[in-house]
Order: sequence, then structure tokens, then C-alpha cells
Amino acid sequence: MAVVYIITNVVFVILCAAPEEAPVILDAYNTSAFSIFVNWTAINTTNIRGILRYYRIFYRPVNTTLGPELSFVVSKAKTTIVIRGLLLWTNYTITVAAGTVVDGPRSSPVIASTDDKILPRKLFFVVLLGGRGWRSW
Repeated sequence: MAVVYIITNVVFVILCAAPEEAPVILDAYNTSAFSIFVNWTAINTTNIRGILRYYRIFYRPVNTTLGPELSFVVSKAKTTIVIRGLLLWTNYTITVAAGTVVDGPRSSPVIASTDDKILPRKLFFVVLLGGRGWRSW
């Protein structure tokens, strides 16, 4: 990829190189009915081909045509993230790419699923006289 700037009849061409290697996803598992934790390896510094600026996480429900693949960018210092706002009890395909000014190759895809149930935040149970109880969600 090349970026071309023309300033008062002078042409500047800046070559933009993507990283050569893809991160490797180590773990991907649900943390709730609507979120998935993802952990990946940082790419080797000899394979960056430029200045590493970010990691881009791509995700999409498996076997769906419900809209485009989604992605977001995180800091180059991060190698873990929790993807939030997902659908209940759904399998997702997830990949990660490192980026300079352009994305490098993507990791091998992994499939992780959100949880199938919504648990209450806290449950109180008080035993009253006579064996009766009171519950609060």
C-alpha cells in the first residue's frame, strides 16, 4: 500500500508495510451471557515491518448473514480484551490482526460461545422461623 501526498507540485510517496505475522489466539471463552474474553500472543518484533500501532479484533456470529463482520481496535500494549454486547447463547468466530498503518494477516479463527443463561447479580436467602424462607434477586 502506498500513500501519496501532493503539496505544491511535489509528490511524496510513503510505502506502508503491514506486519508479516499474525497473532495467535491462546484463549477465548465466555465471561457472561453477553461477553467473551480473548487472549492472544503479541507478534514478534522482528516481523512488524514498521511501527506496531494496534491490534484489531474481528468477530461475527457463526453461520450467519445477519450484517457485516464487526471489529474494533485496541492498544498495541494489550493482548487481552473482553468483547461485550454480544447475543445470548451464540457461537462467534474471532480473529486478531496486528497493524502498523494497515492490518497484517489475521490469526487462525477460533470459535467461542456466549453463555446460555443469565445469572442474577446477587441472591439473598434468609431462613425465617418455622422453616419458611424469603428470596430476593
